[in-house]
Amino acid sequence: MDQKPEILIVDDDVGLASNLQDILEKEGYNIAVAHDGQAAIDFFGKNVFDLVFIDIKIPDISGVELIDKLTKLSLETMYIIITGHATLETAIQAVRHKNVIAYKTKPLDMNRLLVLTGQVIELKRAEHALRESEEMLSSFMDSATDAFALYDSQLILKEINKTALNMFPSGIKKDDVIGKNILEIEPNLKETGRYHQYLKVVKKGEPFIFEEVIPDPKFGDIHLAVKAFTVGDGLGLIMTDITERVRAEEVIKQHSLQLEDIVKERTKELKSAQEELVRKGKLAVLGQLASGVGHEIRNPLGVISNAIYYLKIVLSDADENIKEYLGIIASEIRNCDKIVSDLLGFSRTRSAEREKIAFSELVNQALEKQPPPEGVKVITDIAPDLPPVYIDPQQIDQVLSNLITNAFQAMPEGGKLTIRAQAKKDKVSLSITDTGCGISEENMKKVFEPLFTTKAKGIGLGLAISKNLVEVNGGSIEVKSREGKGSAFTVILPAKEENS
Repeated sequence: MDQKPEILIVDDDVGLASNLQDILEKEGYNIAVAHDGQAAIDFFGKNVFDLVFIDIKIPDISGVELIDKLTKLSLETMYIIITGHATLETAIQAVRHKNVIAYKTKPLDMNRLLVLTGQVIELKRAEHALRESEEMLSSFMDSATDAFALYDSQLILKEINKTALNMFPSGIKKDDVIGKNILEIEPNLKETGRYHQYLKVVKKGEPFIFEEVIPDPKFGDIHLAVKAFTVGDGLGLIMTDITERVRAEEVIKQHSLQLEDIVKERTKELKSAQEELVRKGKLAVLGQLASGVGHEIRNPLGVISNAIYYLKIVLSDADENIKEYLGIIASEIRNCDKIVSDLLGFSRTRSAEREKIAFSELVNQALEKQPPPEGVKVITDIAPDLPPVYIDPQQIDQVLSNLITNAFQAMPEGGKLTIRAQAKKDKVSLSITDTGCGISEENMKKVFEPLFTTKAKGIGLGLAISKNLVEVNGGSIEVKSREGKGSAFTVILPAKEENS
């Protein structure tokens, strides 16, 4: 494979195709460009390509369908899909094709693309080397031009060439081994099982092929392919060095593992990106909803609240049923007002006004506001040498209150809440663990999505708000849970200014 690698670019984006062509040609590759599927098929009729960059969407055919057609023309060509319209479905569909080794989204990271291209070309070289080695092996075995040895029917050595002698310890001469039984030359032969195989070859004339490894401390193990066959009424052995083939197989194996890891990582990144796009879409809709209806709802709520206040005054002597219902109405008005506040607060998350504050102070304040219900035991484990955190106290207080409230609500029959904080390099990790009902595996993927809830009350903004506030403060939040076993929310926050 001494000639320049052949690469085809299939993309209807003329500018991108031209730019990619220039970059790859500077790296020493021969480049052809097609702007539609038919042109690509025509190129395959005239040339053999090592690698094809192909857009998932081209004018006259889908990228995946085109790959199927091109594969019928060349089984060994590899493909890298490039697209500006990435979806999880197209990614999975593409990478399932055995010749597709990567799925890249536009805009392209040219540095990574060049590294991947080099790996693919190196893989092709290794495959080519493997094929050549196998062809040579077949030729050598048929013509017995490698190391060989001839034994009579009693397995007494009659002839051996210089190459075979070189496989013995240094200093062994031809006269030292000619006329000796094979067991004298290889004392451990019976233990390997090959001695009885050799006898079977001599008696029945059935060839026997195996591989042998000869340790070589200086140059590494030598791998031999050995063919045993009948010569007259005796035994012939042809020994072919396949070390390069074995090493080539190892190179291919390593490259395959690397490419598999790349595909898995890219699929994971695509899925994560798609989930983030869905989440941001919900946030945009939620922001529009909050801005549009917040004012319209709060005005009538204020009027109703004033009316209830007035009725409580004028009906101060009313019976207890009336007072109870007035109290229920007032409570529901407060719930409605909180929902509106959450909607508005969520859609208008302000930037963090960060300052240094002791984490223990934040936890204590949150617990004072949210005393545990009956039957719930609270355990705090905050490291005494914990550094202060650099956050917006008001925002993180809201996060802690949300998480603690959720934990209490998850343990209606009682349980244990553990709050643990510890330092991790320049960050502080806080975990809030309950022994409540836990979260199902299906719902684990949705807990931070806005408007998702499994509760009878609430609209599912608490955890979404908490995630936003933590991220605004330069931190992260994650959850681990098992249904029926409880949940653990972990918040990571910075312990110093980001530019310090």
